[in-house]
Amino acid sequence: MAQQKMRVWKNNSLAYEEDVTQIDSITFYDEFEGALNGEFSVSSTQKVRFSKGNVQYDATNQKWRFAERQYDYTANTSYFDQAGARGWIDMFGWGTGDNPLNNNNNPSSYSSFVDWGVNFSNEEKGIVWRTLSVEEWNYLFSTRDNHESLLARANIEGVNGLILFPDEYNLNNIQIQLGETSSFLANTLNEQQWNLMQDQGAVFLPAAGWVNNDQYQAPGIYDFNVNITYWTSTPSGNSLTYAYGCNDNHLYIFADSGNERSDKHSVRLVINVK
Repeated sequence: MAQQKMRVWKNNSLAYEEDVTQIDSITFYDEFEGALNGEFSVSSTQKVRFSKGNVQYDATNQKWRFAERQYDYTANTSYFDQAGARGWIDMFGWGTGDNPLNNNNNPSSYSSFVDWGVNFSNEEKGIVWRTLSVEEWNYLFSTRDNHESLLARANIEGVNGLILFPDEYNLNNIQIQLGETSSFLANTLNEQQWNLMQDQGAVFLPAAGWVNNDQYQAPGIYDFNVNITYWTSTPSGNSLTYAYGCNDNHLYIFADSGNERSDKHSVRLVINVK
C-alpha cells in the first residue's frame, strides 16, 4: 500500500506517530498487568508500580503466581520435611528465581542472584518485573518527598504489615496513625476499608516473618505476624554469606540489614513506570 501515517492518540493528544508502508498486525496489551495502580518513587528519576501480591511458587506443580490478595501469605515450611517442598510457598533464599526450592543451609550456595521477576516478565512485550535494590527500598522509605507520611503499620483482617502510600495520595482521607511511630493495632482495618485505600494505589507488605535456614539455629518460622522482612536484590559488600533485606524493628523501617542468604524471606516485585 502507499505510504501512510500511523497515529496513536491518548487523552485527546497525539502520543505517537510513524510513517508506515505496510502493517502486518497491531497488538494491544496491558503493560502493567498484575500491577497495582499506585506509582512510587524509588530514586530521583525512577517510579515503579508494585505487584498485586507477594511472589508465590507452587512446589507441587512448578508454577509461579502473585498472591491473590496483598495481605495473603502461606507460612508453609514443608521444604524442611524429608518428603520435600509441596504446595504454595512464598519465602525464598536470596536470588532463587531459578531455584525456588533451594534449601541448602550453606549461604555460599546462593552466590549468584537470579531475580524472581524472570518468571513473570515478557521480553517480547518489554515487560520486566524485578526486585528493588537496597538503595531503592531506602529511597522509598526515607528519601522521597513526604516519606514520613506515606507509610503506616497496620492490621488488615488480622494480618499485621506495612502500608506504603504512592507519591500522589489524598492523605486527607486517611484516618489512621502514620509514620514510623505507628503501630499495628492502632490501625486496625477491615477488608472494605483496606479496599478503598488499595483502589487508590496503596501497597501492603504482610509481616510474614522469616524462615531460619542457617547452621546454628533450628529451622522454622521466626517472628510470624510480627516482622516485615523482604529481600532486596543487593549483596552485602563482597561477602558471599549475606545479602541486604528490608526489616522493621518496630522503631525504624530500613532496607540495609545484612541477612544470611540461606534464610528465607518474602519477595515483592515491581515494574518500572516508563
